[in-house]
Amino acid sequence: MSHVTKVETEFRDGQALETALKQVFGGCESNATMIAYYSSQNQHVDLVVRKATARNVLESSMADIGFKKVGDRYELIADEMQMPYMAKALDRLKQRYAVGVASKAAQATG
Repeated sequence: MSHVTKVETEFRDGQALETALKQVFGGCESNATMIAYYSSQNQHVDLVVRKATARNVLESSMADIGFKKVGDRYELIADEMQMPYMAKALDRLKQRYAVGVASKAAQATG
């Protein structure tokens, strides 16, 4: 049976995360409802990559991929069945996120 899995991440900057999601997946929505494989597991998240968009990058995507702010970090929320397909995309996401945070810091310092 499929269920939603939550994974703690090191993502803290919402703008940098949103930009990285758009770069890796080709799009994301903010402040939306994440549609899970089973509708009883749908939930509100801060950022969501729709399953149709995620399919462009993942070999398999049966539900949306969400990010929800918990404390000072964003938690990854996804169906456990698509987690094996996400490793490569998460590596790319971390790289794009790091570049975004570094660029933002460089601009702030002039």
